[in-house]
Amino acid sequence: MKNILFGIFVLLLSACGNEEIVESPQLEKGDTVELTMSVNVPDVSSARSFDEKATIKSLYLVVFDKQGYLAESAQATDFQTNGDETSFKVTLHQTANKRIIHFIANYEIGNLDYGSESEIIGKMNVSDNQNAYWQRIELESGIANDNVTAVEMKRVPLLRNFAKITVNADASNFQFEGFAVVNSLNKGTIAPYNTQGGGFANFISGEASLSYNAITAQGYTGFVPGDAKVNSELPVENAFQMEPYYLYERQHPGDNTTTYILLKGKFNNGASTYYKLDMVYKNADDVLTYYNLLRNFQYVVTINSVTGNGYSTIEEAAAQPANNNFSGSVLTKSLLNISDGHERLLVSFTDTTVVSTDKITLKYKYIPDIQSANTNNGAVNLSLVKEGEVIGAVNQLSGQDSQGYGSIEITPNEPGDLTLTQTVTLIGGSLSRDVTFTLRKQQIMEVSCLPETVVGSVGESVDLFIKIPNGLSETLFPLTFLIEAEALSLYPDAAKDYMPVKVGASIVPSKNGASSFGFERELTYDAYKGLAVENGTKEIICYFLTNKEESSSAVYVYNKYFNLGKTSFTSLAVPKISITVPKNNLRANDEYSYVKIYTDSNYTTTVENSPEIQFTWYRGWSDSYYRMEDDLTLTFPETVTQLYFKSYTGKKASISVAELKKAVNGTAKTLNFK
Repeated sequence: MKNILFGIFVLLLSACGNEEIVESPQLEKGDTVELTMSVNVPDVSSARSFDEKATIKSLYLVVFDKQGYLAESAQATDFQTNGDETSFKVTLHQTANKRIIHFIANYEIGNLDYGSESEIIGKMNVSDNQNAYWQRIELESGIANDNVTAVEMKRVPLLRNFAKITVNADASNFQFEGFAVVNSLNKGTIAPYNTQGGGFANFISGEASLSYNAITAQGYTGFVPGDAKVNSELPVENAFQMEPYYLYERQHPGDNTTTYILLKGKFNNGASTYYKLDMVYKNADDVLTYYNLLRNFQYVVTINSVTGNGYSTIEEAAAQPANNNFSGSVLTKSLLNISDGHERLLVSFTDTTVVSTDKITLKYKYIPDIQSANTNNGAVNLSLVKEGEVIGAVNQLSGQDSQGYGSIEITPNEPGDLTLTQTVTLIGGSLSRDVTFTLRKQQIMEVSCLPETVVGSVGESVDLFIKIPNGLSETLFPLTFLIEAEALSLYPDAAKDYMPVKVGASIVPSKNGASSFGFERELTYDAYKGLAVENGTKEIICYFLTNKEESSSAVYVYNKYFNLGKTSFTSLAVPKISITVPKNNLRANDEYSYVKIYTDSNYTTTVENSPEIQFTWYRGWSDSYYRMEDDLTLTFPETVTQLYFKSYTGKKASISVAELKKAVNGTAKTLNFK
């Protein structure tokens, strides 16, 4: 890793501040009441794109009944500002029934269709750096022009729909010249609907803002519009800013589009270089973890120390793992072998799916000094490899294998109806590796053969279709499917498919693990992505040929992540014909060794009972030639039109069945061996 910056850390922020609203009204058929409210808008630092000042330009109240369905909506009017307080009026229907009110500021709600809170409020979003504000209040006693309603609606805090990032430097050897944010979203939702727990996330208790941990404890990780797009454009030279940066809420995506910061600065009064920072913090287990960039929070980055120059170009810095998160960067998280130039940490895998309680072995190796290459696996902190939703038991094995790896034996829990995920961390010195285990029941696999019925002869085509779900995780790939015909009557059509043979325990249940053979079909993730989707599934085709006349068979397909697939095909019996050729009527041009007779040009399938013939020299009254020692009786399917002869010396000849029948009827035929 080239640059060397540290002490850079993203610090958790308190919420940006409260916006407040006072007094409120509500709905239903019947009498209305006009209420007066006021809004207190806190100061907000200027932004380059969002409004420089958090000003309430419009305000709507959307009212729902106690079941959470739309009752009415109204627009606030008569705005008057006095200092940092804005008052307004709104007219709502009076009611003694419970009401739920959503406050929507700086967003035009338009005509609302009847629906639930989540349907109506959840789909509201803004774009192009437009800021908006929201809050949800429940009025248990309904709406009236009384003290109860007035108290309930006093100082209602509005929630910003955007986050704020600031950067400051506190390192004497570093001159900070600005920062830029990469991979922000072009859209943001108005309200924080909680897709994990249902309902809307609570960011405020009374007038106090809840902490980041308190909000994530609700299961809330961010609510993003479904059609939001990521702006991955790198900043130009003059786009680095000292002022705060505002962006829409975004949960950590876990891929290479994660939001990050580019810093510009001079180390030890040298030339300007560039550094890359991830938005991370240390969790309770002291492991660096990505922030979800939640609305209404300010994220403060403080540069405490810098130990070297960054990268010379913006592009180079952007392409590298972050300076403050080398081990956990999305660019390095899947690497099995990681080094910072001093230490090295290796693991046998970083992501796996388990579908049974069969034990799994996780191997690891730690090299404190890559110059010496000596391992010190005892220095690896394994305390975070522990029981959880996926892992039922952990057993650290003693010693190390011939390659210097230590081993941990992991017993998964029994898979259930839910898909569960557990991530454990191995720490070696300043390096760490996250290993993710996903526990689920086996995926559904459907298999079928076409045609279902084939002619009972050798070389008939049988196509095997394997149907698997769309949306499989990349970590499952490459997928290798083991295919075995119970009657061992299929082999791959090499002209269409490459499938190597696999010898081992049979996957056919009735064979009870006896030695057998099948063929392996591999599917890469790129090939999987290229398959068409139909009814939520994707399909691969394996091409086979029959190697027997009576080829009827069940066909099994195995992959550990799926159920055992089973299908079958049937071969129709083909009528056979039998002919006897007098020994004098089938002759050879120049061959006297033993000869075998086949029904195919590949010389793999002999006629029934595999007869052998030998030609001997015969001297007649008027002619001499090689002829058969005895009469020849042949039995073969009536679909065969050509017979093939091969001698022990390797010479070959052929004759059509039609011509051979003439020899049966008295016309001598000569095989031309070559």
